[in-house]
Amino acid sequence: MFFGYEFYYWLGWFVITVLAAKKYGYLGLFIAHLIIFVSVFVSDLHYVSQIMSQPEWDGNPDLDITFLLGVIFRTAVINGLLLPVGVLGKYFHNKVNAAEV
Repeated sequence: MFFGYEFYYWLGWFVITVLAAKKYGYLGLFIAHLIIFVSVFVSDLHYVSQIMSQPEWDGNPDLDITFLLGVIFRTAVINGLLLPVGVLGKYFHNKVNAAEV
């Protein structure tokens, strides 16, 4: 696990970022980052809800403002790590468009 997520999450985010940037350029890169934000939020929400439903839950973690700030921070770091991948996808977008002209 890297940064708390399994390999298949990272693989999916990588593919989404490259394909979106390759297909739609900077707009695709923005859309990919939004999709990644939603997937991180849903994943973390599921994880915390699962912990909260256990009988031995002691009140930590819970769904408060700290949770939301943590999700935003994690998403910013993940999207920052995937930004070079998106730029590479944008580069391929430019090459494909230049070849079509």
